[in-house]
Amino acid sequence: MSEAGLTIVSGLAIGVDSAAHRGGLKGRGSTIAVLGTGIDVTYPRRNGPLATEISSQGALVSEFPLGTEPHAGNFPRRNRLISGLARGCLVVEAALDSGSLITARLAVDQGREVFAIPGSIHSPLSKGCHA
Repeated sequence: MSEAGLTIVSGLAIGVDSAAHRGGLKGRGSTIAVLGTGIDVTYPRRNGPLATEISSQGALVSEFPLGTEPHAGNFPRRNRLISGLARGCLVVEAALDSGSLITARLAVDQGREVFAIPGSIHSPLSKGCHA
């Protein structure tokens, strides 16, 4: 998608989010990482190098004050911004109770298109995509 010139918007989480941001940095487009912390707090910490790369070639965005540490309630708020900044929402992996589905529901509420990649019917990480 980035090679086609699109900007990738995601949440800097481990796994699919990190891969999406790396793809955004490699293509003609870019990437925006929406944080559930203050802009000066990297979570998860092991994504520090990726956050640094994004800050120089993309954008780090947060609605939380500097110094805000990660709290469970911050991430649904972050997901609202992810879906709001994007033209569409692609769900690659999602358990039935995942933040990915929260983002997808918010995207629908905001009038965005939602797409899902189906996976194995036996994988818990595909059940949300199928739903």
